[in-house]
Amino acid sequence: MEKARITSRGQVTIPKNIREKLGATPGKELEFELIDDKEAIIKIIEKPTAEKLAGSLNPEGIEGEEEDWKNVINEEKANKWKTELEGN
Repeated sequence: MEKARITSRGQVTIPKNIREKLGATPGKELEFELIDDKEAIIKIIEKPTAEKLAGSLNPEGIEGEEEDWKNVINEEKANKWKTELEGN
């Protein structure tokens, strides 16, 4: 079990080995779920990417053509790769 101390500003440093196991990197968001008065669960919020959402898109019944959806997905993929190559 790891321990941490709360600062006067309410901040806590998550121990390194826990950050690594959770994949908690700067900029990631956390979700807190209170279990009882003394216990909480902390989760990393994974924001869906265009690739993850691609399989859930169903162009049928939604305004726009399938080709339009493919273009949007391809643009998102290109933006992702561009950002990664630029190191941002």
